[in-house]
Amino acid sequence: DLAGRRRLGYVPQEQRFAPPLPCTVAEFVALGLPDGEARAAVRDCVADALAAMEIGGLAARAVQTLSVGQRRRAMVARALARRPRLLLLDEPTANLDGHGAALLARDLERLREQQRLGVVHVAHDLGLARRFATHVALVDGGAVVAGAADALLADPRLAGALGQVQP
Repeated sequence: DLAGRRRLGYVPQEQRFAPPLPCTVAEFVALGLPDGEARAAVRDCVADALAAMEIGGLAARAVQTLSVGQRRRAMVARALARRPRLLLLDEPTANLDGHGAALLARDLERLREQQRLGVVHVAHDLGLARRFATHVALVDGGAVVAGAADALLADPRLAGALGQVQP
């Protein structure tokens, strides 16, 4: 049902922007909302989502001109505009430098805490998982091990299986 789908926000790993399509960041974020929303509601949802991702100053900018990090923030904002209860992110920090990845992960953590938002973040970066995850599911060769992040990521057997060096 529509109400159930609206409670879910999804952020794909990469978003391709069609250069011929003139679209501002605010218009791109509004694309995450269902048709039929009142203009005032759309404006409020978009403004809140842009502010949450700290890109409100980019609202009028052409989406094609964004850096990779700004594009990721716009993609998360588009998902947040729906005001979801659960946010699913497919490697949102991929292709970001270490600083940009850490800032985005920090902001997702802040959203999780402030908005009581469920966040499922698919990542290959175990360093970010150690720093930000509360729970993890590690998939290796079809086997899944899940639990509290502190315990699983500190387990030397798993670190060895994943080829990771312990901190």
